[in-house]
Amino acid sequence: MPGINQAGTEQEGIRQATRWGTQAAHFATDFAWVFWFGGLTFYMAVVVPIGGDIIGSDVQGEITSVVTGHLNWASITAASLMLVRGWTQESKLVLWSAMSILLTTILLIWLRDQLLDRMDGAPLVTAANDQWLSDWSFYSIHRIYLWTTTIQWLFGLMPLVYSRTKP
Repeated sequence: MPGINQAGTEQEGIRQATRWGTQAAHFATDFAWVFWFGGLTFYMAVVVPIGGDIIGSDVQGEITSVVTGHLNWASITAASLMLVRGWTQESKLVLWSAMSILLTTILLIWLRDQLLDRMDGAPLVTAANDQWLSDWSFYSIHRIYLWTTTIQWLFGLMPLVYSRTKP
């Protein structure tokens, strides 16, 4: 019966394509996470301390201001792909991690803008309701930025823990 075999072959082809698509999506998500998480970890642990020692904190700060923009985009990409994975796998841990990374990235983008304003010497008060922010020093905001980055990094550990504990 040629019709039955052909239908079976088509269904198998669809299943195979679905498996390949799923594997490609998992690879893209894993790659994006490794790129962001590995890049952030290496930059925090190796580049910043060595750069500060060799070229000084002012120049290192200028380099970091550029790199953090790229790290923010990498985290948005990784977390967005993780959201899809968490949704399709019905994993609350992955969803929670991805949402936490996205929320901390939004905060980091805003904090980075505040730091750049203070580095460039731009006026700090843009509206009457922003007066409280102008009283914050660069170092006060930088401290919050570093703690937020640390918290984001901890949220980034969750997918790794999940991948090692799932059945």
